[in-house]
Amino acid sequence: MGGIIKKLLIIVFIALTVAGVFRTVAAEELRNSWIKASDTKVIYFILPNETNPYFRTLIEFVKKSGRELGYNVRAIFHDEELEKEKKCFDSVIFDKPAAIIACCVDGTRSVANIVHAREENIPTFLIDREIEETDVAVAQIISDTYSAAGKVAEIFVAYMGNEGIYAELYGIETAMNSKKRSDGFHEVLDLYQELLLADVDSASGYRELAKEKTLKMLAEYPGIQGVICSNDNMALGVIDAMQESGTDLIVAGIDGTNEARDQILAGNMVATALQPIAKMAELVVKEADLYLKTGSINAPEIQRIECQLITKA
Repeated sequence: MGGIIKKLLIIVFIALTVAGVFRTVAAEELRNSWIKASDTKVIYFILPNETNPYFRTLIEFVKKSGRELGYNVRAIFHDEELEKEKKCFDSVIFDKPAAIIACCVDGTRSVANIVHAREENIPTFLIDREIEETDVAVAQIISDTYSAAGKVAEIFVAYMGNEGIYAELYGIETAMNSKKRSDGFHEVLDLYQELLLADVDSASGYRELAKEKTLKMLAEYPGIQGVICSNDNMALGVIDAMQESGTDLIVAGIDGTNEARDQILAGNMVATALQPIAKMAELVVKEADLYLKTGSINAPEIQRIECQLITKA
């Protein structure tokens, strides 16, 4: 009887020991998996789309800068829709990335999404488009398109001969960038009393919509001699309309895309302004990395980067 009890005690001891080992191994595996997850450096990039050549290039440079610092940058698109942007932020926040880089829909109404991310301890870094509030995003890396718009407008005016009838195609109506570019245009254009504005319309940055709006404006105002646009994509749409209608127009835009450069060389555009995409992309990723490591970017929140005028002259 005593031998049987002794054997049972040995079996129980072995079972408990094995169970303890398994528990230790399981706990260690869980800890290691958590460490592995926290070491997975993911940054989400929330932006309008990848059909616009400008944004497509911006994605490439942000991803490249991210890879160089060991980050996996994942792009997600809001298609210029506020509700979709909110869903993008909600989905990204649920995924718990290291940080968010964003090109927001609206300078005012997008702020709530950034606040939500901050409340979940996920820092947001803005690129290309600014918001009206400070101390919400960690950084706002923006090209100085206001000054660039003024330079583009000067070239546009020169080609118009300081007079004539023109139209303006506006970007996203609620975006601060669109307003700043338009204000930059008119700081120059409004100085010329013989330069008459026939129509202002929004094509929301889209090429196809810009083509439609331009054809409509040409039908309503056949005397239009030029169209100045808040981005190159819309300028390309104006050129499409110009070629379809057989009308000669003076066309200018902003962004400095390769397509716009080619149209300038071909004589279909007079000017654009190159946004320093590579510099902005590198800067926003470097500041995100620095903030994640030190809690500071060692720079002002709003940082404006100078654009370069591109013209055939």
